[in-house]
Amino acid sequence: MDGTSISTQNFPCLAWHARFARRVITKHPHIWRLIDALCNEEFNFLFRKNQLKGGAHDFKLSRSKNTKMAEHKLAEIKQSYETGCLPLEQHLHLLADFVVGKKKT
Repeated sequence: MDGTSISTQNFPCLAWHARFARRVITKHPHIWRLIDALCNEEFNFLFRKNQLKGGAHDFKLSRSKNTKMAEHKLAEIKQSYETGCLPLEQHLHLLADFVVGKKKT
């Protein structure tokens, strides 16, 4: 492995680390700040776990504006293909352009 690719198995770990770094704020926190951040993280986890156990299956994590726009664009591409407005080849080109990040001209 050349170190430039990241295994998809590490994504949950990376996501937790990024979230925890935002909570702690500093790279080398004071021990009490670290304990406080761990307690808050545990509370947040238990709160979400209880929400799910209580039937709140449709709650969503907050998403950025860009993520919402991307989801909307993918839904449009999917709907156009499923309704027959787009042939398969054009559908695949739109998906490839979306993934690569090409803009329509």
